Amino acid sequence: MRICVLVGNPNAGSRTLAAAEALAGRLAGPDDSVEVIDLAGHANELFAWPSEKMDALTGQVAGSEVLIVASPTYKASYTGLLKSFLDRYSAFGLRGVHAVALMTGADRGHAMAPDVNLRPLLAELAASVPTQSLYIEMPKMDSLNEILDDWLQLNAHLLPGRADAKAETVADYAVQILVRLASDDFLAFDDASWEGVLKHGTYHETKNLGVDESVMWGDYWLLDAVDTITQTAPPIAPNAGKDQ
Repeated sequence: MRICVLVGNPNAGSRTLAAAEALAGRLAGPDDSVEVIDLAGHANELFAWPSEKMDALTGQVAGSEVLIVASPTYKASYTGLLKSFLDRYSAFGLRGVHAVALMTGADRGHAMAPDVNLRPLLAELAASVPTQSLYIEMPKMDSLNEILDDWLQLNAHLLPGRADAKAETVADYAVQILVRLASDDFLAFDDASWEGVLKHGTYHETKNLGVDESVMWGDYWLLDAVDTITQTAPPIAPNAGKDQ
């Protein structure tokens, strides 16, 4: 996965850059690449048209899978430096990119700035912005790891790579459950006296209604799951889960 950090702080090597790089480092896996563009080092060519250097940078950003767009808060919004760079894109210029809006500020007074200002700008360029925005107060930079921990816990699974890993884990659990239900312990295929497909269901335990029987919706969703998984995975042996 390609992760790109785009920082619009006019001061090179800023704390905004440090925060964005820290987030990228936390998102990156062992096989991922992290590319950093600190716009403070490219300001002299920002308004040059045409510019091979700027074309290369815009292509680098547009080619990333995850883009962390970071800016300090200037007059309740992102910087003109960042806006000038993003203005080089045509409509839908960031289509296919998953963007994270990150802004830093002196206090909580402008905590809504990334949602009110930066997120709509990224959406205007057709970037997907699936996560919560991240606003970091500069006096709390010493607690950056804890701030990122909290944000990642709520948002990391929404981004490529992390989302794929979580989906794969959930799918693995689903297959394990289905394999177990397809065992002789739960299937009634060999029991001519049993009315239904899936044993050990419960309709209403408190009223002792339909306890340890088949229930219609249980049978339906079992067969639906079997139909779904046989279209995407090798067939499951009938007794595959017997000893699991």
